[in-house]
Amino acid sequence: EAWSVVRRSDFLRQMDYLRRGFDVLSLSEALIRMENSPNVDRPFAVITFDDGDMGNYEVLLPIVEEHEVPVTVFVATKHVADQTPYWFDDIVNALQTDRLVRIDLRDSHLAVYEINRNRGVANWAEIERLLSDLKTLMPQDREQAVADINGQLRLIRRRQGCRIVPMTVEDVRQL
Repeated sequence: EAWSVVRRSDFLRQMDYLRRGFDVLSLSEALIRMENSPNVDRPFAVITFDDGDMGNYEVLLPIVEEHEVPVTVFVATKHVADQTPYWFDDIVNALQTDRLVRIDLRDSHLAVYEINRNRGVANWAEIERLLSDLKTLMPQDREQAVADINGQLRLIRRRQGCRIVPMTVEDVRQL
């Protein structure tokens, strides 16, 4: 899966696997167990999430409440306070179309990427290749490449309801 994107069904399977084979503990409970009884019979796991995307609030929160699974969410406060997506979320958002998308980043010394030539895992692998290649650039060069991608995709119609956006400050409080 491309960086911050995990399907709900995959997450539910992962949670089921962890609950069957591990004691799922909060971060503080895990630290206490490691300090006081490091040689327990049953392994334990701690579930953490990063960044503070709206999916944490809309998807994660109902699941962990229903299944009573403790989680720790590390929220990037600038991301939330400024209400700006990360560069990688910006790219994933821009690629939310059913059309074949050809992105030419040879001017940035990268490659040509074809998104939606395939579906499913193969398509996510191509998105992953694009994101990983962009990550190799210096920040100012990456910023320019992201702007180039957005420019190349500005006229393409995007699917509705598929945007990755930060939580609001109120969402963080409730979470």
